[in-house]
Amino acid sequence: MADRKNSAFSLNLVRCGVSLVALLASGCVANSFIVDSEPRKVRIGKAAEPAEYALVLGQAYEFAPNSWSNLIVKYVDGHKAYSEMDLRTAINFLIPSGQHTLKVEANYGNIQDAKSSLEPKVTADLQAGEVYQLDGRRTTDSRGESWVQVRLEHIGSMAEYQAFRARNPGFRSGQPLTRAQLSVP
Repeated sequence: MADRKNSAFSLNLVRCGVSLVALLASGCVANSFIVDSEPRKVRIGKAAEPAEYALVLGQAYEFAPNSWSNLIVKYVDGHKAYSEMDLRTAINFLIPSGQHTLKVEANYGNIQDAKSSLEPKVTADLQAGEVYQLDGRRTTDSRGESWVQVRLEHIGSMAEYQAFRARNPGFRSGQPLTRAQLSVP
């Protein structure tokens, strides 16, 4: 009886291993990126918590099989926006209103043809209660080298964003939003 239990356990273990290898080979597990879409407040140094914030939306989505766009604020005025130890990477941030320099983690492409930029900087005057979308474009410099150019676009107000989320509960966080999407009633 014990031999039968051991062989059944071994068979289940082998099946589990084969399933895991199949998932890894197909890219389902290897390329998954778990994000936290709930906006996180960014603290800048030891300053008192500000009364007003702007919302900066990042991107983290698969735009084609095994091809992704990943644009996430990494630093605000030299202060970390999130910890690499977080199990779910934050992609949306509430940043105190005012003039700020954002360093962005920018990756675009797939495993065979990935492009990234070494923490490009974006300087912006963030207005309280407004929403901004990080946007990236794959471009080529004068030497023929591909890289990601990052910009920050104002897309609407927090009220418009909250109304959009209420109208579109199935919208996948991490996808880029446009002003036109937010302003549609």
